[in-house]
Order: sequence, then C-alpha cells, then structure tokens
Amino acid sequence: MGREEALQHFWENEVPKRTIARLHALDAYYRAEKERLVQPFLRSFDEICQRMAAMQQQGKKGKMAYLTYSMLRTELLSGSNHYLLEATDSRWFFDPVECQAVYDASWAFRFLDELAAEWTEAARAYAGQIGPAEIERIKLVQAEKFHQYVVSLGRYALQQVDSVEAFWQVEKEDELEVRVGEYLDQSEIVYCRDVRPKDSQQIRAWLEEGLEQEYGYKVLAGLDLAKGQFAGIDLRYADLGNSRLSGANLRESVLVGTRCVRTELNEAD
Repeated sequence: MGREEALQHFWENEVPKRTIARLHALDAYYRAEKERLVQPFLRSFDEICQRMAAMQQQGKKGKMAYLTYSMLRTELLSGSNHYLLEATDSRWFFDPVECQAVYDASWAFRFLDELAAEWTEAARAYAGQIGPAEIERIKLVQAEKFHQYVVSLGRYALQQVDSVEAFWQVEKEDELEVRVGEYLDQSEIVYCRDVRPKDSQQIRAWLEEGLEQEYGYKVLAGLDLAKGQFAGIDLRYADLGNSRLSGANLRESVLVGTRCVRTELNEAD
C-alpha cells in the first residue's frame, strides 16, 4: 500500500469511527457538566472586562464594540488549549491597542488530544506510511467539531451576562458583539447587545424583504411587528423579547435559539 493510498484508507476508516466515539464522550461530559463549566467561562469574561475598564480609565482604549474568543490552531499543536480573548473598539482587529486575556478550553480539547493519541496508535498498523505530520493535519481538521462545544458554552454562559459586574463598568458602543471563532477568521456571535433606537415600521419592512443571512443574532426586542409577513426568514438566536408578533406569519422560518421572553405570539403562525 502506497503512502497516498494508506492515508486515504486511514481517513476513511480510522478517522471517522474514532472521532465519532470521542465526540459522543465529549457530548455526554458537556451535558453533565455544563452548569459547572459556566463559571470558568464567566470568570474569563469578567477578567477581560476588568482589563478593558482599567485601560479605558487610563485613556488607552475607546468604547468596547467587540469581544472575541479565538481558537489558536498553533496552540493546539503545542498541547495548549487556550483561547485568546481580545477586547476591541469599533475597528475590531484593526484596533492598535491590545487588551487580551486567555480562556482555558481544555475541558473540550482534551477529548481531541485523546483522539490524536488513538490515531497515533492506529497509525502503527500502516507500516510507517502515516507519521506525526499527518496526525497533526488530521487533528487540525477535526478541531472544528470540538470547538463547536466552546461556542455552545459561550452562548449558554452569556445568558448570565447581567451577573458579570465588570461588564457594566466597561464603556460600550451601542452595538456590541461577543464572538467565538478562529483567530482572524470566521467566528460566531454568542452574545449581542444593541441599544440603538429602532423604528418598528422600518424593521418590519426590512424583515419582510426576506434577506438571506441578515437577521440571525440581531436584537429585535421591544418592537411592534404584529401581523408581519416573515415566512421563511432566518431568525436563529435573534432576540425578540418584549416584541409584539401577534398574527405574524412565521411559517418555515428558522427559530433555532431565538429568544422570545415576554413576546406576544397569540395567533402567530
């Protein structure tokens, strides 16, 4: 068996079954320990907010607009499972003044480390065709699956953002996002704060346009959207709290994680 053939066979046979098994183990751990995992996450959030507030008091930082948790692939290969936290102004990654902390996500990535050890053991059956470099590449590809549990925890933990005192001490832009993703790459919003004044009629017209990938994660709270024609729109993780949606048409809309606290939904479809 040649090297390319061996690698393909490894990918098709060893990688999927072992990855699925470790993901099942992580999922069981996450479900059992989620409440306990919230506090370390909130402590990391509190730490970066304290640093941002201190720098603002010193005149070194402007209002916070983004707080980003970034998975570092180089760190994963070195055995560190820390995420980089960065608090930035409206310029985001172009903010020239660093405000950083770290979050330890070993609770999730230890399952990936164990998986890499299993792959290394399984690779011995391939007579040297699959070496450490191939295992590292496979590990980096599969890291995204384990990263999603950190995203999920961030979204869950920040439902308790009101309990983080330092967050309210920070000067914030009217629109603020907390994101979890890869460094200088794609990321997902896990918390959004938007206190800008909104006009219900304008928002209704915007939603009725049915635009793709525009409405998810948005703060649409306290609006009168009754009888709106919103069929098929993607409102995943949007905040509709205290809004009126009585008689609205939401057929086939995506409502995964959508917050509807005290939302009027009588006769909504």
